[in-house]
Amino acid sequence: MDAGETHKPFNFRWPKESICTLGIYFSYSTEHADKLEFQEKITILEKTLNGWKWRKLTPLGRFNVVKTSGLSKLIYNVSVLTIPKHFVKEINRISFNYTWEGKPAKVEITIIRENKLGGLKLLDFENSLIIKLLCA
Repeated sequence: MDAGETHKPFNFRWPKESICTLGIYFSYSTEHADKLEFQEKITILEKTLNGWKWRKLTPLGRFNVVKTSGLSKLIYNVSVLTIPKHFVKEINRISFNYTWEGKPAKVEITIIRENKLGGLKLLDFENSLIIKLLCA
């Protein structure tokens, strides 16, 4: 059914604009719904991490801020919806940029490993989505 269509299945009043229920946006346009859904969350992620920038934290401390205060706000949405690839890349860019204070990551590959293997168990958002899909 298109947004301009006047046919009313089941005699419901169908909305012409996107709606939000339980924190999830629904729209006739997938691109519009994704923009409402994920762009807002990415903006909140950036604001949250910017609020922590003035603190002098170690990379491990910044990593914990990313996991607990940043990415935790995205968990519900990505558990219910399929997240577009460009949003995943943006989330990873913001997370790594904050963790390494805008400098190039020195040990980006090894920090994703488990602690007992010499890593920091840093959450790579893209890989965690793949794991979510495999376990579902």
